[in-house]
Amino acid sequence: MVQVLYIDDDAGLARLLKRALAPEGMVVHHAESGHRGLEMLATGAFDVVALDHNLIAETGLDLIPEILKQKNAPPIIYVTGSDDVRVAVAALKAGAVDYVWKDIDAASC
Repeated sequence: MVQVLYIDDDAGLARLLKRALAPEGMVVHHAESGHRGLEMLATGAFDVVALDHNLIAETGLDLIPEILKQKNAPPIIYVTGSDDVRVAVAALKAGAVDYVWKDIDAASC
């Protein structure tokens, strides 16, 4: 089973993601803050981190360097609802391996 750490302050979206990825053999562990995500990353073995851009106390861009400092840091998929391509480019330059656009309307259908 693929272990996914999803860092996002939206608990509802995290529940949707858990349900959507479970049939694909993925277990989603949700952290509602960057701080909690870093704690979980330090104590757990994750195959990938899905990192939201807009968090309560920081942005995902603030967390990328902290995640990459972790021993055996998993790849980071940046998640953003922003239609500003500069956000995705900044995440890739900071060390994310890819990005996805968070489409809330499609996720709730």
